[in-house]
Amino acid sequence: MLTLRDVTATTWTTLSNPPTGQAVPVEPSAECLRDVKTCKLQTANRKDEKPFLARNRNWDPLPLPDVTKPISWPFLKPSLFKRSAFAKWDVLDLEFVRQPPAGYTVKVYSVTYDGDERPPRFVAVAVPMDLDTSKPPPFLVHYKHIPGQDEKAHLFTHFRPLGFDWLYYDIWSWWVYNARPGAGGSVKVDMPFLSPQQGSFGFPYQLRHANKPYVVVLPQISRVFDQATRQLRDYQLYSAATLRTLLLAIQGDILPIHGDTLSHVAISANSSGCNVVAKFLTDNVAAAKRDPTAGTFMNDEFNEFFVFDPPDGFTDPMIAAAGGWSKLTSGRSTAKGKSVRFYTHSFPTATTALTGGKANPFTRGKNGLAESPDKRVSVAYLPFDARDGNDVWQQTYDENLPDGRLRVNNFDFVHHAIPALCLTDAAARSLYV
Repeated sequence: MLTLRDVTATTWTTLSNPPTGQAVPVEPSAECLRDVKTCKLQTANRKDEKPFLARNRNWDPLPLPDVTKPISWPFLKPSLFKRSAFAKWDVLDLEFVRQPPAGYTVKVYSVTYDGDERPPRFVAVAVPMDLDTSKPPPFLVHYKHIPGQDEKAHLFTHFRPLGFDWLYYDIWSWWVYNARPGAGGSVKVDMPFLSPQQGSFGFPYQLRHANKPYVVVLPQISRVFDQATRQLRDYQLYSAATLRTLLLAIQGDILPIHGDTLSHVAISANSSGCNVVAKFLTDNVAAAKRDPTAGTFMNDEFNEFFVFDPPDGFTDPMIAAAGGWSKLTSGRSTAKGKSVRFYTHSFPTATTALTGGKANPFTRGKNGLAESPDKRVSVAYLPFDARDGNDVWQQTYDENLPDGRLRVNNFDFVHHAIPALCLTDAAARSLYV
């Protein structure tokens, strides 16, 4: 038994009133109010957040500020790459939009379960404002990176599922591209190619730009590991049956639809969220053989998987897990096969396990895009060259910001820019939506 409780209004009150440092236990970001140097390196300074959040009336992401200088908001075009205008190398093919809309409305739910399971205690859901309410929607469930992965750091030491930090990091930063008012009417933006490390990811803006009306679901995932298994100990989502129950409950709340059928589900993951999803895939490919609910979800309803830069050393294991899932078949007449969209800065040695063929289509250090003959699978290799910047990231920056001084040929930039840019491409390539 699963129960949803709408906490959208109360969580907005929490989010729009950043910590003062008086709460007990103190939220990690509130430590910054005490000018703790190490904390300032790990979290935003919340003293600056209130005027930024005051721009908004509620959780719904507004149109972004009209920005033209030095560049407008960048979105990937379907070609992904183009030849540089100045030399014989590739750059990312970007479309710059002055004031992109989101057109999504957000609900936040507290979730309670019967039984001994410890799945997420809250989820956030972003719904297109123009969604067709007469039929089940396409869902996109995103497994974000696990917060506070450094267990020696004090970030997220005090776990408050509906506290400011979790609302800010686990929800707000995925719905928006942060834009803070500055002096004299200026705006300080957090967008790809203007931020040294991307801290917000703008999923509704990316999906609106791709014209793909997914309902986005963000489950809250804990940082608490079981030391023996190195798996999440609580607040996890490893069960396909539990995920299916959760999505049906959300579907019944946002739409006048109360059946037992999901139309289509995509799952995406970035960074260490890939480790969680790899276990989800392995466990539930096996569960589908013995559990009818898991079988329905894995075979018929879950048909797309978007991967946004696995951790270093996990690219090939992620390919292996995705490859095992992609072999499942559906009994639905509308099935088009399992689809994978994969974006990585690390060299994928096992690419052909997804795309087919005999020879790896990529050369180490050289960006490229490989697709399966039927277009169900695409793998984008997006390396950076930390030595001299002869890579697609730095060349893209230098071409679009010739007077800029930012070095983007590094892990911190690329690892966070990939989910902030590449959902647009993954969604645009969808064969289902």
